[in-house]
Amino acid sequence: MTSKASVISKSNRKSSIWHFFPVFIVAVVTAAATIATWYLIYASERRAHDHDFIRRAGNQANVIQNRSDDHWLKLYALRALFDSAEHPVTRDEFEHFAKSLIADDPAIMNVAWAPRVTREERPAHESSAVNGGLKHLPLRYRLA
Repeated sequence: MTSKASVISKSNRKSSIWHFFPVFIVAVVTAAATIATWYLIYASERRAHDHDFIRRAGNQANVIQNRSDDHWLKLYALRALFDSAEHPVTRDEFEHFAKSLIADDPAIMNVAWAPRVTREERPAHESSAVNGGLKHLPLRYRLA
């Protein structure tokens, strides 16, 4: 036999659980809304960060490409010196022309004049270099 007091206490327990149910629903909905808002803000900032990174990387790539193109133009100008000369280009002509090209460009540190010299031309080439002021003339053999 169950007493009347135990029946009342069971019904009070059930009503007290249902009494907290709306609070539980509000807590769950609030947590879900907070997580959804956090994710939306995170995704938006991530997209903005990625877009900014891609834009900056593209700008840097363009700067590097433009500098590289400028350097190639200077090398083409040196090539044009040799192609347009009616006589063999001398060391002094080359140095004067090369210095004028690289004077305002700190990225190009130096260009070197390295003519091809045959065995027959070597003694004359060495004597002209010594007469021109070069004390040490490194010659390298190249097997073709």
